[in-house]
Amino acid sequence: NAEVKTLRETVTVEQTAIAAATTEWEALNNEVPKAVEEIEKRVKTLTANRLPKEVTKENFEAAKANLEPMKATWAEATAAFQAGDALAAADKGRQVKQIADEMKTQLAMNPA
Repeated sequence: NAEVKTLRETVTVEQTAIAAATTEWEALNNEVPKAVEEIEKRVKTLTANRLPKEVTKENFEAAKANLEPMKATWAEATAAFQAGDALAAADKGRQVKQIADEMKTQLAMNPA
């Protein structure tokens, strides 16, 4: 029956998407917490009055402002994965990775 075949195909596509999201989450879960920790350490060691020449005061202030929301989004991603929602976890994890990458650039943490 065509409906059963369509339903099976839909389930297969969904299972494939979940498997891909789980794999992506596992990679993000290995990388992102380390990046967040590195950013947090960098923000704590810098002071607005004595920034390295490659870090502007605006970038430093932006990084400070974005740190807690980034950590909160990562906590949401972790909670989503623990609740069995790999798709939402991977989506939020990607968001945090993108923010972390931008913050590393702002804080002159990326190797030249």
